[in-house]
Amino acid sequence: MTTKTTKEWGEEEEEGNAAFSKDSITVRTPPKKYSKPTDVPMAPKKKETTLLLNISKPPRETDTPTTRESPTVPEAPSSMARNTSEETALKIPASGKAATRMSSCNTDTSNNDELIKKAEAAIAMLRKPSLSANTKADIAALLEEIIERLKQLPTPTNHAEKAKEAEPTIAFNEKDLKALDKKMDLIVNILMKEPPKSWAQKAAAASPSAAKQPAPMKQHFQEARKDRSQYEVTLMTSDAPASTHELIKSTPHKDISNRLQKMIDKATLPGKPQLEGVNKLGRDIIRMRAETKEGAKIIKEANINWDNAYPGMRVYKPKYGVVVHGVPTHAINFDTGDYSETKDEWQRQNANSKIAITNITTLRKARQRHRPTAHRSIVVFTEDAKAADHCIQHGFFIDKQILKAERYAPHLHITQCYKCHGYGHRATNCTKKEKCGKCAEEHSTTECMSDTSKCVNCDDKHEAWHIECPARSTEGKRLTALRMETSPFYTT
Repeated sequence: MTTKTTKEWGEEEEEGNAAFSKDSITVRTPPKKYSKPTDVPMAPKKKETTLLLNISKPPRETDTPTTRESPTVPEAPSSMARNTSEETALKIPASGKAATRMSSCNTDTSNNDELIKKAEAAIAMLRKPSLSANTKADIAALLEEIIERLKQLPTPTNHAEKAKEAEPTIAFNEKDLKALDKKMDLIVNILMKEPPKSWAQKAAAASPSAAKQPAPMKQHFQEARKDRSQYEVTLMTSDAPASTHELIKSTPHKDISNRLQKMIDKATLPGKPQLEGVNKLGRDIIRMRAETKEGAKIIKEANINWDNAYPGMRVYKPKYGVVVHGVPTHAINFDTGDYSETKDEWQRQNANSKIAITNITTLRKARQRHRPTAHRSIVVFTEDAKAADHCIQHGFFIDKQILKAERYAPHLHITQCYKCHGYGHRATNCTKKEKCGKCAEEHSTTECMSDTSKCVNCDDKHEAWHIECPARSTEGKRLTALRMETSPFYTT
């Protein structure tokens, strides 16, 4: 589209109508379509939203206390943003504020997720069957860390307080806070409940002997037992006939005490010791209690023929066994049954210990299916505790060879009953019901016809005598702890 424009005319030309003549009309090149008029005022520029952040500068050495204070930045007018050398203003558009808010939210969310993971880790540790001291310490550390992190989180503020702050703060996410509250409540509930116990813990709690006693209480019991033994005299019926065992079993304690007191009175002992009472211990032991320590000592040293009271009864004299390891197999022949010459020879070779050997046996029974070995362990018994301790401390001599010796303590090693298949006693002294060692039913093991195995002690699918049975492992650990607490000598 072309346009025709006229020149500007003056007053003289207007009077002569010269402006409308053909000579005065000129054709000009059209201007650009969207040209900007020069005489039209420009529209006001759109306001730019600015965010003024007061970044306090570190105090300089030349600053005075007055100038060191951070000046308060007044609100900038809507038409301009302040940017001077005295105070630094950072312009952040509206989209920038949203990005800052989002990054802050992401940081808080990641921190919250980390706290939740730590709480879940503590819960997983609490759900373990058994909690050791180290595990409890780890759980406590995790919970303390969670508490400290929660204390450091910003507290929620209202919108008016947010507007007054120089830097925008994000309130803590309520959803994450509720999740943390639930986790903490779950931890508290778990701590209040008793954690599930393993089979080993149940077995240890069931047997009072397995529980470790405090040192003062244990020492008190040992001293009481030692003092009580000074009033006691023990009689044995292991070599007595069956009729004697039946008679003692059917006789009341009062009648047994009166019968034994008559034997003491016939011996006309000095001081006329009197008995307080008797007690039946198992099948072969009767223990008498004297009124005084001196009376018990006189009865022990007296030569009283207890066979007149009950046939086969004799005074029990404690035997102290010494286990000698590495004894050559040819040094003693147990097949003949008569090794009195060997016993006398060993007494002469160990004359320094003044040991009087009463009996010699093998530590373990020989089995025919095992091939003979060059060396084995034997047990030497004596009635002198000091002589036994001398051999334990200095060794036992056989044919000029010094062999290692230790205290014989079968009660500190695993003993299993093959009647009830429990631990700590033998079948000869068992008072429980017989149970099968293969299927755990109430019948003899030799009569079992079951194809499946079940342990009597732990209910696992194996025989009661299995070497890897948890019950056996627990008993072994208990006995190992007792061996560490027991003295290696008899007199100390």
